Amino acid sequence: MNDSSDSGKSSSRPSLRSILSKLSGLAAQDLEDKIAELCKDDQQLEAEVRASLDTQFISSDDSARMSEASSVPKADDQAKTAEYEEPMLETVDLDIDNSSGIPAAGMSDVTIGLPDQASPMMSPDQAAMSAFSRMPENIAGFAVIKLLGSGGMGSVYLAQQEHPHREVAVKVMKVGLATPSAMQRFEFEVETLARLVHPGIAELHEAGIYDGSDEPVPYVAMEYVKGARPITSYISDLRLGPRDCLRIFRNACDGVAFGHARGVIHRDLKPPNILVDEQGVPKIIDFGVARATESEETNGRSQIVGTLQYMSPEQIAGSADVDTSTDVYAMGLILYEILARRLPYIVRASTLSQARQVIDESEAPLLGTINPEFSGDLEMICAKAIEKDPARRYRSASEFGDDIQRYLDDEPVLARPPSTMETLRRVARKRKPLVAMIGLTIFVIIGALISVSIFAVKAERARQQATYQESIAIKAYAEAEEERKRVEQVALAQKRMLVGLDPMAIGETIRSAINRRYESALGNESLSDDDLAIIKIQRNEFFRNFDATGSAVSVVAEHMVDPAYADMNILYETDPRTAVDIRELLAEIDMNLGRMRNASAMMRKVVESRTDIQGKASLDVMRVRSALVGVLMEQGKLEEALIEGQEALKDAKEFQMEDNINTATMTQQMGAVLASLGRLEEAKEYFSEALRSFESIVGASDERVITIRSNYGLLLLQLGELEQAEEVLLAVYDELKNGDGNQSVELGNAAVNLAEFNRNTGNTEQSIAYANEAVEILALTLGRPHPTTLNAILGRGTIYLSVGELAFAEKDLREVWSIRSEKYGDTDEATLMALERFGLAVAQQGRLDEAIDLMQTYVEQSLNVYGATYPNRMTTLFNVAILMRQADRREESIELLLDLRSLCESVTPVEVPLCANLNGFLLTVYNELSKQYPDSDWPEKARIHKESF
Repeated sequence: MNDSSDSGKSSSRPSLRSILSKLSGLAAQDLEDKIAELCKDDQQLEAEVRASLDTQFISSDDSARMSEASSVPKADDQAKTAEYEEPMLETVDLDIDNSSGIPAAGMSDVTIGLPDQASPMMSPDQAAMSAFSRMPENIAGFAVIKLLGSGGMGSVYLAQQEHPHREVAVKVMKVGLATPSAMQRFEFEVETLARLVHPGIAELHEAGIYDGSDEPVPYVAMEYVKGARPITSYISDLRLGPRDCLRIFRNACDGVAFGHARGVIHRDLKPPNILVDEQGVPKIIDFGVARATESEETNGRSQIVGTLQYMSPEQIAGSADVDTSTDVYAMGLILYEILARRLPYIVRASTLSQARQVIDESEAPLLGTINPEFSGDLEMICAKAIEKDPARRYRSASEFGDDIQRYLDDEPVLARPPSTMETLRRVARKRKPLVAMIGLTIFVIIGALISVSIFAVKAERARQQATYQESIAIKAYAEAEEERKRVEQVALAQKRMLVGLDPMAIGETIRSAINRRYESALGNESLSDDDLAIIKIQRNEFFRNFDATGSAVSVVAEHMVDPAYADMNILYETDPRTAVDIRELLAEIDMNLGRMRNASAMMRKVVESRTDIQGKASLDVMRVRSALVGVLMEQGKLEEALIEGQEALKDAKEFQMEDNINTATMTQQMGAVLASLGRLEEAKEYFSEALRSFESIVGASDERVITIRSNYGLLLLQLGELEQAEEVLLAVYDELKNGDGNQSVELGNAAVNLAEFNRNTGNTEQSIAYANEAVEILALTLGRPHPTTLNAILGRGTIYLSVGELAFAEKDLREVWSIRSEKYGDTDEATLMALERFGLAVAQQGRLDEAIDLMQTYVEQSLNVYGATYPNRMTTLFNVAILMRQADRREESIELLLDLRSLCESVTPVEVPLCANLNGFLLTVYNELSKQYPDSDWPEKARIHKESF
């Protein structure tokens, strides 16, 4: 107080200490009247009293200790130092009766402290009330440097740790607040932080209890985020653009998602708890109010924990259903604040019910109404995150972050389905094929062919005119040459657009469009339950028989590729260069469509044509020869691929084309072919050469080099060179683990390879550990439905099956079969593999009838893919017969075994070893039936069968 009037008033008014002592022990509903009575309309004194009452954590158990919880001033100007300050007067922790929603201990309402309330400078009386008015010099061996900030439950100090030598942030609980409930929260915070080791989360260094001045005091030593600022301050200070803001926020989502993946909900996310360091890396702090999703003991009561401004409706209501979507709501408010430079609404209330009303009823303006730049996808992403209904929000921070990444990558977002025009625009930008693109593609092909025809006509006229007048011919030739160049550019643009055609993606789009029609019909409220049931049956039946990928292939082939094939011979007569470019394009499209027979025939013509035009000493020719080898490998024509590849490498050596990427690729292909043919030593030589070439051309850290090294390690495993194989595979894994891509797809694949290595060497525990890591990384990076992730899950399920962990094996194999059969069809090879192993897992658990059904499904669906005598199919058929015998279905078993015996006549025992003992097994079954039914014809059948072999 600087003026005289204030001084006079101060001398006559009661002391702050005496007022606080009279407020001690009062129930929350009596505080307001008592404060007004004791302060006698002295507004400044009333403000000092309210500032001294720590309302950061108020509960029915804590009200008696309110006089001890006083605010502590900041040690220095945190806004200038940009260091972490624990916010004050923002958090409410209330026990609520779940059944009624009324505060416990008879409180009809609770007065709460708001962040925007004025807080006067601390008086001497207030300083005396502070439990940490004097800064300690040492906390459990940490040399205290300065106070960083203070809150209701404790203070945070910057301290120096000697071993290891580093600065840390030490958080200590205030003396007198170490109640059982507070200690329980402290222990939970330590346990929570200990398992949240992630670059985006402040790391826990040490925790314990040290002897304070009056009593033992809990402390936590955490990572000191040097030079950090709250995310909103960082973005504002650096004046970052929207995309840079979104990238930082997306990284912050990763830290929260890491906690969600480990069952931890933060519950107090706000800008001061998301710090950004000097390198622009966000870190999540203060998991002190977090809880585990799977285990919070509430005894019929729930806690309201968090900061009012950033609480979700269900959180402020004290709902027991608080889950990861609560954190999503807070993150949505933060994103809104970052982009709009303001919050969507402000919580200004003096009671909990008022705050709840503001949060429930305040509607956030769409971002686009604040800044038109954010209209569309971005405003829909933000609106989805701050939906009042938790069911309509993103389910986790991972899903939220992924949608922001889709926006940054200019891909369709989950927040709303893209319109047709938006889809077309994205396709044009991203060159990703969709159904709508097919019509445009056909138009472009036809336009190109018309252009080629026009050029041919002009060229022919120019040739005829040349016989009459040379000058006119020269001019016409020049015009024709310009036209040819233009057509080549058109062909190049076509290739870029069409070579990435993905029939699986196109088929999925067709499937989704059809499913939306069904969903629309099912949403018709005028239909009866019977009608809806019929529609559901029709939908299930349709999708059971609908081959989405095959349909997409048929559409593209019939309307685009096949008509273009018919014009190639004519075009080749007039313009062979353009014709060969289009032939190569069509061959690549056929490869993408899975029409390998057409692709290999066309690619051979391309090789011949390019050789005629450019000669063997051409990198283009080497490139298309490598493509031809790839097609032959896809067809399983390994011997043909080997002959073609070795001939190409011979020519490359003759014409000194050994040091280029096409020759290196061909060398790698020869290694793969020889490995598939079982010629492992020769394959090793080719892989070694390919590895040297790639490292020389593109560098050791290139993705292709890492892939070759991984394949080389697996080849060494097949050769039995275990020590060298392990060294190679571990080197790849460690390089990726310690590099920037520690959550990359490449690291996931490296973990898959190590899982396979350890499975083959009998190290089951390590094999499962690597398999789990691979699945976790790939699922986080690509999503669980991605083919690469599903392959990793299939591999893990196979490992579980081999070691007898049947429940885990069944779970993984069922998941892969279910997803792949729906997305890629029943005849997909990986789908069939998962189904076969799924059946074995069920069989080994003794569920015979279920296993028989699964295995018979595999036998039927694999027939058209592999043929009747495919070894795995015949083995599964034999397993079905055995299971039927165990299930006392011996007659059916006999029928299958007789079918199998017929198949064995067209193979050798070397190809299918079970055929060697099949007749003996049949005789055993016949004899069993003869003993069981001696008066039937089984004894005679047994005699005939025995004589027959």
